[in-house]
Amino acid sequence: LTLSEDDYFLENGLNQSYHGQPEASEDNFVEFIPEGVLLIIISILGFVGNALSIYVLLRPTQGGIFSNILMGLASFDALFLVCAITTFGLPTFSHLYKKNLFLKIMPFSYGLTHLARVGSVFATLSVTLERFFAIVFPFKDVDVFKRWLIPGTVIFTIVYNVPQFF
Repeated sequence: LTLSEDDYFLENGLNQSYHGQPEASEDNFVEFIPEGVLLIIISILGFVGNALSIYVLLRPTQGGIFSNILMGLASFDALFLVCAITTFGLPTFSHLYKKNLFLKIMPFSYGLTHLARVGSVFATLSVTLERFFAIVFPFKDVDVFKRWLIPGTVIFTIVYNVPQFF
């Protein structure tokens, strides 16, 4: 049994155009909508929300350790959203981007995405620890420990993720 060229393309989920070039199948379309369109739109909205949060937390009336921790969390989240767009959204959305730019920035992009994700997780843990100490030990002086939550998170995140860049 031999398959004709048309049967081969249909069997493998490809439609052949009039010029003999294979077109994208339904599988590519199903991947394009969530990863290409929705990821980019939702990430942009999330980035705007994080930028507004940082703007509010930078006001002088919002000073304090807890505001700094929330600012660190919003910063890591915003970085992750930008990395998600450049690492996962744009390569699915644009073949030109994937072919020309993504292959050059991919090693750095994946490392930075992982760094932002780990930083976001540990910044969330820092919020939890700060709230724990504020509720369980309200009269003890743990400000020295609280002040090192975000710098410790940043240092640990960078050291932990150095191998991701190589």
